[in-house]
Amino acid sequence: MRVAAESDVVVVGGGPAGQAAALAAARNGASVTLLERYNHLGGLASGGMVLVLDDMWDSHQQEISVRGICLEMIERMSALGLAEYPRQQDWGTLPESVRRWKRWGTYDFHSKEKPHPICFAAAFDPDAWKRTSLEMVQQAGIELRLHSWFSRTLVEDGKVKGVVCETKGGREAILGKVVIDTTGDLDVAASAGAPHISGSYIVTTVFRLGAVDTEEAERFEREEPETWQALDREIKHMLGGAWEAWWLKTPLPGVVWCNCPHMPGLDGLKVSDLTRARCRAAPPSTR
Repeated sequence: MRVAAESDVVVVGGGPAGQAAALAAARNGASVTLLERYNHLGGLASGGMVLVLDDMWDSHQQEISVRGICLEMIERMSALGLAEYPRQQDWGTLPESVRRWKRWGTYDFHSKEKPHPICFAAAFDPDAWKRTSLEMVQQAGIELRLHSWFSRTLVEDGKVKGVVCETKGGREAILGKVVIDTTGDLDVAASAGAPHISGSYIVTTVFRLGAVDTEEAERFEREEPETWQALDREIKHMLGGAWEAWWLKTPLPGVVWCNCPHMPGLDGLKVSDLTRARCRAAPPSTR
């Protein structure tokens, strides 16, 4: 096993948290190595297509509560025409604001108000996230190593010294003075022997549909509510569970994001359960 890289900070996992950690460290003068198992950055935001950054406001103060690197990402994607978000004049429950923004998913779904108030949140395109995050990482001078699958943590005298990754070129060691675990599943910390607990939540596979007349769909929901509600209930029953707004608009015209179906009782740490979820979500064969 060879030492492939060594830096002040090693960040394991290139999702939104890993990007933020790596950028913050690099912008403060540290040498940084960022490891990601896939061929792109963004994690669930891009490859996982979780396409709404939601509830980034203080509902009591009516102000944006999440800024920094996240807001920089939104502004960069928006400049490409690939992110949409309501401005301050659109926040709240004014009928015209709710009508315009509800199907973007940019509302405070924690609120008990009905309708949910529109708030600072952003809908974005996953490929815009990949492009933007890669540009930011390269501009910060971060050593990026994609296709590097975390294997185990290197611990010496009770201190983490680095990690081991599996790659197409063989097993590699990445050493660092500080190692940050942004794997999403606590892989690095668990491998190091840190005390932890595990839990599970519903598994959801998401997808996008193209050539959708979103204006007609919204008109149908607005002008024929009883018929629409009956159809919506039928679809959710067929899906086996879904969020209230199981489809949302995206910055790409005619393309909608479907956050469904819900699959409870599966463990995201088990290969067998993840395979079951993928097979269940696959479309039936037409042969």
